[in-house]
Amino acid sequence: MVELVKIRHRNLIIYGGACLTSPNVCLFLEVADKGSLNDILLNDSIDLGWEFKFSFMKDICSGMRFLHEKTSIGSHGRLKSHNCLIDSRWTVRISGFGAHTIRFGRFRLPGELKEDIKQLFWTPPELLENVTSLDDVKYGTVSGDSYSFSIVVTEIITRAEPYDYELEFISDKAILDMITDTDTRERKEATKIWEEIGGSDMFVCRPIIKDEYLPESGLQKKQFLKMLDDTWNESPSGRPTFERIGSNLNQIHPVKGELIDNLINLLESYSTNLEMIVVERTRELEVNKARAEQLLSQMLPRKVTAELKHGRKVPPEIFPTATVFFSDIVDFASICQESSPFQIVDFLNETYNAFDEVLDTYDVYKVETISDSYMVVSGVPERNGLQHASEIATMALNLMSTVTTFQIPHKPKATLQLRVGINSGPVVAGVVGMLMPRYCLFGDTVNTASRMESSSQALRIQLSESTAEILDELGGFHMESRGKREVKGRGLMSTYWLWGKDNFDMPLPDQSLALSLSQHKFK
Repeated sequence: MVELVKIRHRNLIIYGGACLTSPNVCLFLEVADKGSLNDILLNDSIDLGWEFKFSFMKDICSGMRFLHEKTSIGSHGRLKSHNCLIDSRWTVRISGFGAHTIRFGRFRLPGELKEDIKQLFWTPPELLENVTSLDDVKYGTVSGDSYSFSIVVTEIITRAEPYDYELEFISDKAILDMITDTDTRERKEATKIWEEIGGSDMFVCRPIIKDEYLPESGLQKKQFLKMLDDTWNESPSGRPTFERIGSNLNQIHPVKGELIDNLINLLESYSTNLEMIVVERTRELEVNKARAEQLLSQMLPRKVTAELKHGRKVPPEIFPTATVFFSDIVDFASICQESSPFQIVDFLNETYNAFDEVLDTYDVYKVETISDSYMVVSGVPERNGLQHASEIATMALNLMSTVTTFQIPHKPKATLQLRVGINSGPVVAGVVGMLMPRYCLFGDTVNTASRMESSSQALRIQLSESTAEILDELGGFHMESRGKREVKGRGLMSTYWLWGKDNFDMPLPDQSLALSLSQHKFK
């Protein structure tokens, strides 16, 4: 008992002493917070991966090796999952060793409990032949402890009591008879059943291990089964020492150290990986955010987008002076009749991409496109004095210049018959809609600009009088008066052609390429 109290090893429980006064004969042990290994294995709410399982096996090997090699106790004798306790660090602390006289000597009260013969499932065959209870095993043998360890291993990997599967078909006494190869009628009948349920490939009666309980790796599985075959060898001399078993386990699952330390390392590694993932996800989020903002800015002006991003409402706003641009394609209806839907989509996409590139160089905002109609404004939402008329007029000339080089994808020899109308005046602008918000313009100025476009001619830019007056004030623009013209819904209006601008040296389309007036559709 004196030596037992002095034993110190991280995988052996600490003994504090003993009480030998009847009827309270007992040993005082260190407290293991998490109970026995058996308790842990049978608790389905605890998820145990192979890290835990191999750690438990290695801890038991370490403790048993110390017990065999470094103490005079020599052997355990009743190693099983109930005697393997788990502390707060998930380390196995072996108990139940030593103090043999207390366990089966004169200080024990006889007949106190009726022992379940299943308690002998961990006992090696060579000792089972002469015992009827664990008391008869006494302190066991070194090789017997190796056998007991193999049964504990089956508990760990199946998370069930030994022979739990076999007991569904065979009695516990029959299993013990099969282990000892006792010549009884019950054993012979049990052997037939045992072979039918999966034991036919085994030379001796041992727990049947299904593939689902073994490591997934083919090499690990092969090495693991070899270790089990060696440790529950029928011949005591053929069983490996715990030093050898520990070496085999390290070869199968080469991770050293306590489970809690390994878990901490895994958590640190996971934390590092998580930080990298967070950085990567943040980068992706920033990219997606930039794309979303770019898409939003294409739907709404940047000034309006900034207000909406900060959660502020954007009330409708009146702009005393702005210039509105409309354009369409004179022969669009005939092009549609001669083209497939896919060709029309491709055509409009190419057209508006070319127009959009031009707009990027001017202080203008593209309001919308509807079919072949293209609407642009300047002076909204950013005010720019009277410069809005100049920006729109110069942009219109630039778009007309684009026509000279633009090719309709499926009609490469045809000229894009663009016509333009421009008007200046007060407008009201605001965001309309929640699901797909749009920045819209309202007012008579918008309607008049639309009429300027619908009453214009192919390859020409028609200006209202209000726009012409501003351009004349700014100077440098080449305009020609059309006189008084009847405009639908507006009556007689003075309109002008815009032919060019000082220092504007881009080529403009040849008027001889324009469609005749009979091919126009005036609205």
